[in-house]
Amino acid sequence: MKTNEAVRSIVDALKALYPDGICSLNYEKDYELLFSVRLAAQCTDERVNKVTPALYARFPTLEDLAGADVAEVEQYIHSTGFFRAKARDIVRASQMLLRDYGGKVPGTMEELLKLPGVGRKTANLMLGDVFHVPGVVVADTHCIRITGLLGLTDGSKDPVKVEMQLRRVLPPEESNDFCHRLVLHGRAVCIARRAQCEGCTLVRPLCKKRRSEALNEWDREEMGKMPVNYDPYGFDSFDTMFGIVFVIIAVGFVIVFGSIIVCGFQGAAQWKKNNDSPVLTVEAEVVAKRMDIQTWHHTGDEHSMGHTSSRTDYYATFQVESGDRMEFQVPDTEYGMLVEGDRGRLTFQGTRYQGFQRT
Repeated sequence: MKTNEAVRSIVDALKALYPDGICSLNYEKDYELLFSVRLAAQCTDERVNKVTPALYARFPTLEDLAGADVAEVEQYIHSTGFFRAKARDIVRASQMLLRDYGGKVPGTMEELLKLPGVGRKTANLMLGDVFHVPGVVVADTHCIRITGLLGLTDGSKDPVKVEMQLRRVLPPEESNDFCHRLVLHGRAVCIARRAQCEGCTLVRPLCKKRRSEALNEWDREEMGKMPVNYDPYGFDSFDTMFGIVFVIIAVGFVIVFGSIIVCGFQGAAQWKKNNDSPVLTVEAEVVAKRMDIQTWHHTGDEHSMGHTSSRTDYYATFQVESGDRMEFQVPDTEYGMLVEGDRGRLTFQGTRYQGFQRT
């Protein structure tokens, strides 16, 4: 973990880059931000900002949303993905806000988590942006990834663990805006798959990725100092070519058989790990499904014709209340019964799917 001085330097560096540490979702009313955050799940803020003006023009009040036909709401938010579950949550949350909270968004974590579709990330954002509660941490994907690179956390991917670790090191008055600045930095510079490290002004020693790249740069510089015709072994060109081919074949042989052995050990280790894991049952929502089809073509001979065989594996992704997602291989008999947006109780053991009961 970083020292207090190092944490302050990171906070100040991001503040200099992004003076306005604000949420990029557009809203006028508190409940509009609440619903926009729900729509932003697995969707960009830019897309949500294009969808919500028409949605809130059609349903201008909380009462209108509470009385809306879910199917009609689905039409307005279809492009945000997982629209059935999102539309249902918006309508139910509107009804609950009117019934239980006098039409106001509640200002505590416990009350916010009771609302349909609201997890810790959404609740923390509301507490920070609407109620200005100090010390809140919005642990989204940008926050988790970048704080891990900066050494502010231990590199955990668990949103709750990251939230708790950051609460301990960040100045409470800075934490909410700091998380918004991480989102801006993650979109503009520290992009997940193509980070623009050359244009990043964060101090090199602060970032693990930049330290690694600095070492690679040093290696390239040292290699560049060697003579152009440097031959450490003194082989002539033919011997060198023969040796290279031999080495390539040997390495390929080792890689193939090594991979088989490693996969075998990993499979056995995972099997044991699953057996040692407790059987857990949690509230979850089906958010995605996919099939993995593998096909093999068998050539024939003079006595038989060629044929094709295939195997299909079925997978379903579940989202739990913390916002985490888990994908499991499921039996074909259950795959067809699972529908995106279904909610219920998921039972699993390690990475092993045990069942899903709708509620």
